[in-house]
Order: sequence, then structure tokens, then C-alpha cells
Amino acid sequence: ETRWSPEALTALDQVPGLALPRTQTAIAAALVAFRREAGIREDLAAALGDYGASLRGLGRHREALAAFEEAAGLYRDQAAANAAHQPALASALNSLGISLRDLGRHRQALTADEEALEIYRVLAHADPDLYEKTYQRHLAALRRAYDQRGDHATSASLHLRHGDETGDQS
Repeated sequence: ETRWSPEALTALDQVPGLALPRTQTAIAAALVAFRREAGIREDLAAALGDYGASLRGLGRHREALAAFEEAAGLYRDQAAANAAHQPALASALNSLGISLRDLGRHRQALTADEEALEIYRVLAHADPDLYEKTYQRHLAALRRAYDQRGDHATSASLHLRHGDETGDQS
């Protein structure tokens, strides 16, 4: 059995033209295994996010969900200990929401989306130049999700709660 180092796998994953979905998933799975062995939770969370994205790309939604749930849990712990991990947590929650939606679990997806939006709201307040556009994009997507479900009251409520503090006049 050939064992590749994490560095070699990462370099292989970056080679143009090797972007075959199953190859990417195999590389991502190997990186998750290495990160688990190394015990570095931050690296494991990032590897799980990449693995989940590659699984989603193959239509393996249940497996992707499991990877995103674990990544979000790790980032949640890291963000509780150090606020610098809040952006990674918000991104992981966004991926989790997409994966839940892929499986038809819309109510749970909205919960993940709302948690991500709240983190982006705080980040945008602290550093508007870096996070305001991301926050507004997520706010608009969440409002659309509620509108598509026919829950216009919640959509309007989001607009009122978040529009006032961002200066949104639409």
C-alpha cells in the first residue's frame, strides 16, 4: 500500500487537469485520514469541509452532510475558544445548510443559515470592508429561501431586523 504525505496529496490536488471528481474525493478522504491521525482539529475541520464539497459534487449527499456536520462542530468549538475562527464557522454552517437542503431538510437548513447569517452580521459590524458584501449576500439568500417557502412574514422580519442596521433602504 502506497501512503502519500499530506503535503504530496495537497500538491496533487492543486495540479491543473487532475480535477476529476472521484480523484478529488479520494484525495480529500486521504487528507481527512491524515488530519485525524495528526490530531490537529483546525486542519481536520478544513479537510472535512473540502471532503464534504467533493462528496456533494458526486451526489453523495448523506456522506457530505456527515462531513459538514463534523466540520461545523469542530469550527464551533474553535470559534468558542478563539473568535478568529468565526468566519470559518460561518462558512461551514453555510455548507451545512446547503447539504441539508440537498436532502430536503429545509427547516434544519434554515436554522444553519440563520446561525451563519448572525455570525456574518457580527463580522460585518466589526469589519464592514471585509464582510459587508458577504453578509448582504447571505441575508438576501435567506430572505429568498423564506419567500420560496411562502413565509413572507419571516422574510420581511429579516429585512426589518437587518436592513435597519446595515443602512439597506430597499
